[in-house]
Amino acid sequence: GTVDRQHGVEYFIRAIPYVIRKHPELKFYIIGGGRELKNIQELSRNLKIWEHCVFTGYLPYHEAKRFLQKAAIGVIPRLDNIPNRIVTTLKLYEYWASKTAVVSSRLEGISEIARDMEDIVYFKSGDSLDLGRKICFLLEHREILSRLQEQGYRTVQKFKWESIIPRIVDFAF
Repeated sequence: GTVDRQHGVEYFIRAIPYVIRKHPELKFYIIGGGRELKNIQELSRNLKIWEHCVFTGYLPYHEAKRFLQKAAIGVIPRLDNIPNRIVTTLKLYEYWASKTAVVSSRLEGISEIARDMEDIVYFKSGDSLDLGRKICFLLEHREILSRLQEQGYRTVQKFKWESIIPRIVDFAF
């Protein structure tokens, strides 16, 4: 993963104090490196949540995948701005494929393929408190968390090459 300003990791870090007040046993894994990593690490120190954060730096895909398989929730905290609005980040598909529930800012590109409370939970873009509340909601409602993990996995199956290629061919001809 990459820790750059457009990814909104700052908003995720700012949500952590709210979450650990209710769930002090949690660890948060920030996988990847980038231009903003040092600033994000400093922010975690300033917010006094450093001991709850694990910064891995860049990892080979197979190592990052191991972390995903252990995670209950993956976060996509991108801001709702023009460059982010139209993308469906690969992170979404990686989370779903690893049966990780997804909490994401509501972006147009993601909203076209993901349904709130069915295979994703949306929070208000740029609102760390709302993000923290949504994370806590899932942690406190394990049946919903489990349903999102399973449904996300089913949703990502629609995006396998075996599923997409026939639709592309049908569309083109």
